[in-house]
Amino acid sequence: MGYLTVIGSLLFASGLMLLGFMHVAIATYSPHLGDYSESRLLATLSQISGTVPYFLSIVLAFGGAALLVIAVITSKEKDK
Repeated sequence: MGYLTVIGSLLFASGLMLLGFMHVAIATYSPHLGDYSESRLLATLSQISGTVPYFLSIVLAFGGAALLVIAVITSKEKDK
C-alpha cells in the first residue's frame, strides 16, 4: 500500500467525519432559529461559526478522493 493511498484514505475519512459532525451540529441548532428568511443551512452555519469547518470538510473529502484516484491510476499503470 503506497503513501498516496494512506494519505488519501486519511484525508477522505477525516473529511467525511467532519462533514457528518457539522451536519449533526447544524441539525441540533437549526430548530432554535425562528425566521425562515434565508437558507437555514447558511443561517445556521453563520450562527454557530461553522462556515470554515464545513467547507474544509468538503475540501478534505475531495482532496482525499483525488489522491485515492491518483493512487489507483498509478497502480494500474505499474501493473501493465
